[in-house]
Amino acid sequence: MPKQLLNILFLLAYTTLPVLLNESLQTAPDLGFAFLAAAVLTAPYILFPSFSFIYTILLALGLYFPLWLDLCHRLIFDSPIDNALLSNLYHNPLYMLEFAQTYMTPPTIAFSLLILLWLCLAVSFIPRISASCGSTFIIRTFFWSSLVVSGLHLWAEPYTIEGHFIPLQFYQNVKQIAQNSPSYHQSTSPASGNLPNEDFDFKPILSFNAQKDLPFA
Repeated sequence: MPKQLLNILFLLAYTTLPVLLNESLQTAPDLGFAFLAAAVLTAPYILFPSFSFIYTILLALGLYFPLWLDLCHRLIFDSPIDNALLSNLYHNPLYMLEFAQTYMTPPTIAFSLLILLWLCLAVSFIPRISASCGSTFIIRTFFWSSLVVSGLHLWAEPYTIEGHFIPLQFYQNVKQIAQNSPSYHQSTSPASGNLPNEDFDFKPILSFNAQKDLPFA
């Protein structure tokens, strides 16, 4: 198998794996969304190869971290991550160590080590190979088209992907925690010239269909 093809497959595996993990946690997987999301996540490597190292780190933090945390919570408690844990992590990041010491099981540790090894390999090799993956006009046209289609979809239905994609819901919940923390309310007091956001609507990180069946969703 040619080396360039192996490089492309490795790059596609890195951008597609979080999408597949996300779909595996949905009650009704959406293959159309998965294909479009994978193409959009791969596009920056093809279109902007000089930023591949930074982009690889951003994917690790933005996608792999929340999915890893949610999957670990499911392996330990057989349920999606809850907002009590997110609140504890936000106000005390060292709580992650206490949580790991108390609840981490051998399967969860093995899964975490595999994810860590995979991320290390990606950070080491992908920046070296991304420049050789988008040399043809057809490939670039495909990925530009994917970005345009996804942008139109977000503009037409801005809340559909948020309810379906766990990392987006994860960071939305973290934002809600930040906005309802004492330090936020102090900084947005009338004396500071800003008004606090009083909306407090935590949602568990579940699939979009599963939320419909919950009385508090």
